[in-house]
Order: sequence, then structure tokens, then C-alpha cells
Amino acid sequence: MRKKLTATTIANLQVEEGKAYAKLFDTEVTGLGVRKTAKGVASFIFEKRPAGSGVAKQVTIGRCKDWSIEKARARARQLVVDYSSPDYLSSRVLKAANPSFEQAVELYDELVLSQRAASYRYKTLGTLRRYLIPKIGLLKVSDIARQHILGIVTPIMQGNRNPTAQMVWEAASNLMTFAVRHGYRDDNPLIRIKPEFKKTARERVLNLEEIRAVWLATNALSEVHKAARQQLQDKELVVISDSMVWINQEVEANMEPYSDADD
Repeated sequence: MRKKLTATTIANLQVEEGKAYAKLFDTEVTGLGVRKTAKGVASFIFEKRPAGSGVAKQVTIGRCKDWSIEKARARARQLVVDYSSPDYLSSRVLKAANPSFEQAVELYDELVLSQRAASYRYKTLGTLRRYLIPKIGLLKVSDIARQHILGIVTPIMQGNRNPTAQMVWEAASNLMTFAVRHGYRDDNPLIRIKPEFKKTARERVLNLEEIRAVWLATNALSEVHKAARQQLQDKELVVISDSMVWINQEVEANMEPYSDADD
């Protein structure tokens, strides 16, 4: 489906029931589109068949809340030029020999994350693209130092968002390990000393559906307990009744016969 991308058309894009996502492509720039998940997360994407390739390739530009439409169109126009070049595939191989951080993320996705669970892939790519690529995406992955990542993670920690800071650090470290294994750099500078990430308890308020589920489960459990208690009481009554019969029998057996002569 094609339509001019605007804030309104993106907001109104609906995902059909039972589908994981929906796509809407722009009429202004070929290949530019929006992908919205069933959870409502919308991202700008670019999808086109590169020159010399037999299949279309899709890349994620970034989340719609982080990119303006015009900025996404500018990035898509650049990708149109890159994909249309007859030297695209060969130039891609050359770039891969000394990739930028952003290019390393793309290679990491193709070679590693695409083989992992969809939820893990989505979470990791989201972290890399949201927190790291905007800051260090243009730097060569071989030039990334510990200080670069600290400069990104420290403000997050200062904002008391330690779980997020740890997630960013680990995503960056995993990418550095990938770069080492593929010969893009000599070592991973993030595995020596980690920042002290504080673990804080997270509070969350149950929504109405969750409260209702707990209530129903409690009622069901109460019924089970009532039934079990009744069964126990019934057994106790049987035991008491049997005991009384036995006592009566013993008393009668040990009583001396009554006779008027005893008076």
C-alpha cells in the first residue's frame, strides 16, 4: 500500500488482527516506508532491490518518534542512490573490510541477530539504533574506545536508568565481540571493567485485566479450598462416628449384667 507519509497517515496505520505488523510506503520517495508492529511501534524502513542483486533488501532507518519524516526521506534518497549503483555489491564488500559502527550493526544483524529469536533481535537492534548509532554511527568500528560508550551510558545512569544503561553497554559489547571475531578490530574494550550498574526494584501497577485475572484465580482457589475442607470434615465425622460406635460396643461388653437380686 502506498500513500504520502505524514504524521496523520502513520498514526492511522492499523495492523490487521492476527498480523505481526503492517507496512505503508511513501509516494514521495521510492523505497521509503513505515512498518508498524501490533504493539504500535512505528519505524521508518527502506526496501529496494540493489543493483546486481536478485532479492529486495530491507533496512530499518529508525523509529518514527526519533526521526522526522523529512529526515527519513533524506536518508532514503541517499539509499536510493547507493542501491542503484552498479558497484553497490562490490563497494559493500570494500566497506565491510573497515566498516563504520552503523555498517557493523547492519552486518551483525545479517550474520548473527537474524539467527536469534525475533524478540531478542528486535530488542538488540532497537537499543543499538536508539542509543548508539546516533552518537557513534559514523565512527569506524575499529576506532571505538571505551570512552565513547561511557559517554553514552553515563548520562543514562545519572538519570537513574541503570537497567537501560546496562542493556546499552551489553549491546555495544556484543557488537565489539562480533567485530573482533570478524577481524574488524583487535579487541573488545568493554569486557575489562564494567560500570557499577545498580539494580533497582521496578514497581508496576496491575491493569484492570490483570486484577480481574487474579480475582478469578483467587475465587477458583477458594472453591478448591472449600471443597477440600468439606472433604476433610466429612472424613473427620466418619472417624468420630466410628469411634463412638467402638466405644459403645466396648462399654456394653464390659458392663456387668443387672439383676434385681443385686439390690
